[in-house]
Amino acid sequence: MKSPADSVRDAIGAYLSADAAARRARATAGDAAEPERALTRARRALGTGEVRERLEEAVSTRGVETASHGALLAHLARAAEAEVLARRGVTLEIAAEERVVVGDRERSLRELAMDTRSAPAEVARAALAALADHVARGREARLEALAEAAEQRAKVLARGPAIADIPSAEFAAECERFLDATDDAAEDLVARAHHAAQVTGGSLVARLRALTSPALDAIASPRNRSRRAGEAFRALGLDRELTQRVAIVSGRALGGSLAIERGRATVIASALELGVVTERTLFGAVATALTHALASPVLHVEHAHAPVGSAARAIGALFEAWLADPAFVARHFEVGPREARLVAVASAATLTLTARHACVLAQPGASVGSDRERVGRALVLDPGEVSPELARPSLASAWETLTGARAQLAALAWAPALRERYDVDFFRNPRLSDFVRGAAARGGLVCAEAVSAELGTLPERAGQRVIELAEQAGH
Repeated sequence: MKSPADSVRDAIGAYLSADAAARRARATAGDAAEPERALTRARRALGTGEVRERLEEAVSTRGVETASHGALLAHLARAAEAEVLARRGVTLEIAAEERVVVGDRERSLRELAMDTRSAPAEVARAALAALADHVARGREARLEALAEAAEQRAKVLARGPAIADIPSAEFAAECERFLDATDDAAEDLVARAHHAAQVTGGSLVARLRALTSPALDAIASPRNRSRRAGEAFRALGLDRELTQRVAIVSGRALGGSLAIERGRATVIASALELGVVTERTLFGAVATALTHALASPVLHVEHAHAPVGSAARAIGALFEAWLADPAFVARHFEVGPREARLVAVASAATLTLTARHACVLAQPGASVGSDRERVGRALVLDPGEVSPELARPSLASAWETLTGARAQLAALAWAPALRERYDVDFFRNPRLSDFVRGAAARGGLVCAEAVSAELGTLPERAGQRVIELAEQAGH
């Protein structure tokens, strides 16, 4: 007879497997009807009173330790969030094949996104407005659903101890210090990215063109992307695990995602081709997926499948940041100094703005107006150029946003520490794999901040890293 703890773990395992299968089915345009039905059954089974009673019984009989109790609740909370969104009929995915009429002409969302990069300015502005309008549809419904989902998550989590993977009480202050420390460096990197891409103006369209310039596509060509990623992981001695445990499939949504199972993960690549941006995203997603897949097989499901996974996300962000290093770019793209600098500057600017934006979103303001001011500062944009979706996204939960910010800052702080430990070209030092495997093996029992402490690095090094990138871009 199964123990109460094993019964709860089996229900969580069934839900996680069904969720991964449904994600893969949606991404590959296959028949998702049965996987979705299986996911609904598994999610609702996990939310029953019987599962909660079994967990309470396991806790009362000391069948689970404190760390597992918190992690099991976190998985239950995630399923409860998903149930709210499903009940409300809210989806957080935007498919690239969806059609929008602009100026009496039907366009796909993918085509509109490409127009913002290469079309004349007036066409690009219209395309960007059409994309924003499409996202805006159902925005209030999504925000209301996310608020209800967050409330449901909080109720579930209040029933027991906190999980290991939570931010420190000082994190909001760390975000503010990071923004203060990197204001000048962000402006400098943006200016250099605009100059390198030969883009003028400070509008959102100009910013997108500078950071996703079609000129970069020839360097980061899709046909060689898998080879480049494979070579990077091969240099670290992680190619065997990558081949065995990570699959990459083409998705239909504009953004990529992960389908994670015990010992294996699927990277669902974005349907939108944005040159270096897509390259960076793939590097990060593969590294994150591999970190999840390398969790120790002796861990219980609640830790093997990290309920938050800030350490895995931080390793992904660390790999993404390698494209801001000209030496890495020159080695893996086989380009000259000018092209390597172009990629590195655009990547450094994107990396910095992404981290700054994440920091603002991790500590929301009191109103959309104040959010626009704060996001404008973070992205080096006039507040009038900040859309409601940039100021207050309706396509991600607050929990996901907070985890993303923690991962971004941790990865920036790790880079100098890893360089000191494994040399300046640590991105091709096989000993770095020990660091990745060590963090991965502990699954959800280790958080990004704990890894930072083990490396002996401090939060302020994240800001110092951005200043270093700006100085490097000026040489």
